[in-house]
Amino acid sequence: MAHPLDDSIASLNAGLRSTGVRLRLERRGERLALRGPLPQRDGGEGLKVQRLSLALAADAEGLGLALQRLHQVHGEVVRGAFAWRWVTRGLGVAE
Repeated sequence: MAHPLDDSIASLNAGLRSTGVRLRLERRGERLALRGPLPQRDGGEGLKVQRLSLALAADAEGLGLALQRLHQVHGEVVRGAFAWRWVTRGLGVAE
């Protein structure tokens, strides 16, 4: 079912793709999430495509916050500083 934010999310994802950012925004029901290559939760080598729930409402305010969080997570992944333990402590909820 179409949602009022779906076109905005598609547009933002196209912009992210064009700049080489591999993470994407997703709407899952009435919540927003990230999807893309992230370090493995079990500490294994390399990246694996995974979802990260942001616990943000699928509305205009949530979308702005989700984009900020996406850039934060992307920077952490690039620097090798991303840690799932921080995600599960309130910066988002791992799915």
